[in-house]
Amino acid sequence: MSEVTLEFGWDAQMSNLSMDVREKLDRLQLPLDADKPIVLRYDPALDPILKLSLTGEMNLSQLRLLADKDIKEKIERIEGVASARVQGGQQEEIHIDINQGKLAVMGISPESLSTLLSDSNINRPGGSLKNTQSQYLVRTLNEYQNLQEMRNLRITQMNQPPVTLGEVAKVSWGEKDREEIVRFNGKEGIMLAIYKEGDANTVEVAQLVKENIQRMQQDPDANFKLTVEFDQSRFIQQSIDEVKSALMMGGFLAILVLWLFLRNIRLTLIVAIAIPISVIATFIFMYRLDISLNIMSLGGLTLGVGMLLDSAIVVLESIHRHREDGQETALAAMDGTGEVGGAVLASVLTTIAVFIPIVFVEGIAGQLFKDQALTITFSLIASLIVAFTLTPMLAGLGKSTASSNPKGKLFANFVDKYKWLLHKALAHPIWLLSSSIVIFVLCLNLGKTLDNQLIPELKEGEFYFDVTLADGASLPATTELLTQMESIALNDPDVARVYLSIGSRNVSGGLSLKNKDENLGQINVVIKDRANRIMEERVINNLRQSYQQFAAADVQFGRPGFFSLKTPVELLFFSENLPLLRQYTLSLLPKLQQIKELIDIRASLESGNPEVKIEFNRNLLAQLDLNIEEVANVLNQRVNGVVVSRFQQP
Repeated sequence: MSEVTLEFGWDAQMSNLSMDVREKLDRLQLPLDADKPIVLRYDPALDPILKLSLTGEMNLSQLRLLADKDIKEKIERIEGVASARVQGGQQEEIHIDINQGKLAVMGISPESLSTLLSDSNINRPGGSLKNTQSQYLVRTLNEYQNLQEMRNLRITQMNQPPVTLGEVAKVSWGEKDREEIVRFNGKEGIMLAIYKEGDANTVEVAQLVKENIQRMQQDPDANFKLTVEFDQSRFIQQSIDEVKSALMMGGFLAILVLWLFLRNIRLTLIVAIAIPISVIATFIFMYRLDISLNIMSLGGLTLGVGMLLDSAIVVLESIHRHREDGQETALAAMDGTGEVGGAVLASVLTTIAVFIPIVFVEGIAGQLFKDQALTITFSLIASLIVAFTLTPMLAGLGKSTASSNPKGKLFANFVDKYKWLLHKALAHPIWLLSSSIVIFVLCLNLGKTLDNQLIPELKEGEFYFDVTLADGASLPATTELLTQMESIALNDPDVARVYLSIGSRNVSGGLSLKNKDENLGQINVVIKDRANRIMEERVINNLRQSYQQFAAADVQFGRPGFFSLKTPVELLFFSENLPLLRQYTLSLLPKLQQIKELIDIRASLESGNPEVKIEFNRNLLAQLDLNIEEVANVLNQRVNGVVVSRFQQP
C-alpha cells in the first residue's frame, strides 16, 4: 500500500479539486491486481468528538449486541451526531463447518451449497397486486427462524435420496474472527466513537450526547455503564471558560488601577462604563460578520479591554484639567474633548492599522488570527465612539466643584525624577542615539535565539503511544505486548486511567488508510492532575523509558492534535529503488538517535505483510479437469470462509 499527499493553496476550491483528482484517477491504467485508488480529504470532523466505554456484567457478545442494536441507534438519533462507531467486543455469527468428503461423494460443490443457503433465506419485495378498489404489496418471506431449520434444509435434488444440511455439516453459533480489541484500565470492553456532522457545534453536540447517556443509565433496567473516556469538547469549553475568566479579571484590574490613580469614584465609573458598552458594540459587529465566540475572538476582547480605556482616560483627563482651571462643566467637556480629539483619533487609528493587515494574511496564521484582529479593531472603534460621545456627556453632568489633585506625592515624585532623567538624556543626543541603536541590534540578535513555531504544544494531561509491531504480527501477539505496556502505565501512581485499542488506531483527520491492522495498537493515558505539566512530563519520560524494553515494537509518542498533522521535523527522501531507499533511511536512524534533542524517530517506509505464495502446475490441473480460478476460489473459501446470508434473530 502507498499514500500520495496533495497540498493545495489556501484559496483553492477543495470540492472542485476533489472531483478533478477523482476524474484523473479514473483515467489511470493500473495493474490488474491493484485496487482502485481512494481519495481521502482531510476533515477534522473525521475525528471523534467523544469516546465512550461500555462495560457491564454481561459477556462481550451481549455487550456488543447491546451497543450495535440499542445504544448506537439512540446516539445517532441525537441532533448533530453524524455516526457512532462501535469497536471491540465479540460479534456472534453462525458457523457451518461442512464435510467436504461427504459433499464430494454426493457431487455437491461448496459453491452450490452456498447458493442454496442464500436462496433459502430471503425477505424481498414481490411486486404488488391491484384491483379496482385497493392495492396490496407482495413480500416474499422465507427467513430462517432458528438453527434447527438450517440443519433440516434439504440439499439434494428430488430424484436423489433426501440429505439435510445437518448430516453433512455442523451448524452452530460461533464468534466472528476478531479484528480489534478494546481495553479500559485492564479490562476488555466496548468503545463507541461519536462523530459529529460537519457544521455542528462540538460543545453542543457533546453536551447533548452526555445528557442522553445520563438518561439511559438512569433507567432502572439498565445493567451497563457508559463512561466518557475522551471528550474533545472539554478542551474547547475549558479554553473558552479560562479566556472569559481572564477577560472579566482583566476588566476588574483595569478599573482598580484606574481608581488608584484617579482616587475619584465618579470619574472612575465614567471611564469604566466604556468597557461594557464597547464590548456590546463589538458583539454587534461580530454578529454581522458571523464571527463566533471562540478562543481567538475572546482573546482579542481580552487584549482590547485595556486599550478600551485609553481613549476615555485621555478625554476625561483633558476635561478634568479644564474644570480645574475654572471652566463651567459643559464648556469644559466640549473644550477638553476638542483639545485632545485629534491626538486620540490618531492614536486609535495607528493601533487599528497594526491589526488590520492580519485580516488579509493567508494560510493557517491568517485563519487563526483573523477573528482576533477583527475583534480588537471593532472594540477600538467602539471605544473611540464612546470616548467622543458618552464620556464627555457624563463628565459634563453635575455642578462644578473644586477637586484636589488625585495623583498624590508618590506620583509627583515619579514625575520629577522622570523629568530630570529626560533632561539628562536629551542633553547628550549622540550617546542617546548610539545606545538606542546598540540596544536595538542586541534585541534583534536575541530574537534569533528564540524558537519559531506556529503555536505552543498543547498539554491537557492526556497523551497516547502509537505501537506498531512487525508486519504480519498476529492480533494475539499484539494483544499480549500491549497488555504488558498497559500494566506498566497502570502501575504509575500519577496515572488516572488507561484505555487502549488493539488492531486499530485513530489517525487525525482520517488522513491515512493505515489505521487498522493486526499489528497496530494505541495506548491512551490520562493523568490524575491534568493541569500539572511537571507530573505529565514525569509520566511521559517514565513510560518512554519503560517501553524501550519492547524491542519488537515501534513506539511513538503523541498528543491529541488540534492544528497540525505533521511531526515537528520531517525529512523526505525520494528514489525509484525502494530496497535502496529503505536501506539508506534505516541506516540514518542510528545516527539521528544519537542527537539528544531528537526523540520518537521513525521511518515511514514499511514493508508488505509476509505471505505464502502458491504456484499451480497448469498441466497437472488440466489432467485433473480443473482450472486455476476454481482451485483458487476453493482455497479462499477454505481459508477465509464465505458469508452466504444474514440471520435475523426473531
